[in-house]
Amino acid sequence: MNKIGDILRDARIEKKLSFDDVVDKTGIAPHYILAMELDQLKLLPEGKTNEYLEKYAKVVGLDPVSIIHGYRNQESSDDLILPSSVDEPAETSPSADETVKSEGEEKSTESSHQDLSIDLDVTQNIGLTEETLQVEDTETESSKADTVIEKIPSRLSKYDYDEEPSRHFPWALILLVLLALAIVSYVGYIAYNQLHTDSDKTEFTTSSKKKKTTDDSSTSTTTQSQTTIETDFAEGGNNVTLSNTNGKVEITFTLTGTEDSWVSATNTDAGESGTTLTAAEKTYTVTLAEGSTTSMLTVALLNSVDITINGQKLDTSNLINAGLTNINVTVQ
Repeated sequence: MNKIGDILRDARIEKKLSFDDVVDKTGIAPHYILAMELDQLKLLPEGKTNEYLEKYAKVVGLDPVSIIHGYRNQESSDDLILPSSVDEPAETSPSADETVKSEGEEKSTESSHQDLSIDLDVTQNIGLTEETLQVEDTETESSKADTVIEKIPSRLSKYDYDEEPSRHFPWALILLVLLALAIVSYVGYIAYNQLHTDSDKTEFTTSSKKKKTTDDSSTSTTTQSQTTIETDFAEGGNNVTLSNTNGKVEITFTLTGTEDSWVSATNTDAGESGTTLTAAEKTYTVTLAEGSTTSMLTVALLNSVDITINGQKLDTSNLINAGLTNINVTVQ
């Protein structure tokens, strides 16, 4: 279902009425007209919502009664609260004692399996050794000659004292190769630095000159393009005059307080635009449309929002803050 603000704005556009036309025909303040079109009806004065909706609807050719009923239905639908889902009972996790007990049983089982495996290996090797001794005794008694019986390989062979010495890993050869690579790398590094020393000096001198020229031109450009901002806030006004803008005016709203605040601006690249600044989105930037000479800034909570124009912070300390605040911007 379309919101009331969208219905009113679409009807105004269909009637080919401008924002200022509606303001003139209804006699309603511009920021309240903008609040209605942006569906921010809670910003309207208390007790004036139905009256303002009726006036706006008549100007754009809509049925006031339907608009007011639509607003009430919209408000009642926004106030509905869906029941929260029933939390499912959390799965019970095993207690710490059961976990420790289970881990102890697993470790005990693993240990018993390992001990059993070792006992089997030793028993098997002892049996093989006894068989070998019996064979040696048999051959000695029958032939009475010295015979050499090959040893049966087993896991106990590491205790034999007659095995051949192990071969040493060629660490010396590896060290020689690494040393040769290091020497070649060092010589190449020195040659590379020698070849590029002169070119680096020339490039450094050229870049230094370019940087100095660029810095001088940037300083000159910044001085010339500095936007001048004049206000009449000290005299009780709400007007801002901009000059030397170079054809571009960029306005940034930044939330500095803890409460959410509505901000908007007219005559921007996107037309009449606005948003609500929150803790998640604290910054909102708009750019005035090319050729625009006026704009109206609207801030719901001025003491919680900073306004920056072309990089310069607008001093609003002397501006009277009474709820929804409007600031008229004029570009010379």
